[in-house]
Amino acid sequence: VLSERPTDMSYFSAIHFAQQEDYTEEYTKTVYLTGETFPSITEVMNHFKVIVIDDFDTKILTEEQKNALLEWIKQGGICVIGTGVNAQKTLEGLQNIISVSCDSVVNQYIRMAGTRVRADVAQLEIQQDNSEAIENASILPVGSGSVVLYDISLSLSPATETTGFINEIRDCCESLSS
Repeated sequence: VLSERPTDMSYFSAIHFAQQEDYTEEYTKTVYLTGETFPSITEVMNHFKVIVIDDFDTKILTEEQKNALLEWIKQGGICVIGTGVNAQKTLEGLQNIISVSCDSVVNQYIRMAGTRVRADVAQLEIQQDNSEAIENASILPVGSGSVVLYDISLSLSPATETTGFINEIRDCCESLSS
């Protein structure tokens, strides 16, 4: 998890991914990263199942870090990105990976984990033809991997408080990795 609000992202610790196809035990642990600790080598990123970015100024990442992230995704990695009120800050440094802009943020009712909630929703303009819309997000294929781009912040309410939302994120990531 790469976020300036790691405490608010602690609910990600509840994610436990399925076992590997050969049914051997697989240990998953949530790791919180900073700009300084974010890997700049794809081989290091290969130890991650999913990378989550939310409420983080991605412009501070080095070119090596951005290129390693891009290569990791292209090789089958899954990157989950939250936006909402922090869309500009979070997306601006990732233009080498996805072509997305945010026109505005609107506070509106959305469905999240079967519940109607109010959220600040980024009005995202995706410049990629092969994206797939899912509830509150778009899946953007990048090479053999995917970017799951949420139009809400993952470090703010209602994402942090809606029971079952973390399971939807896990299920989405597992379906993409199979």
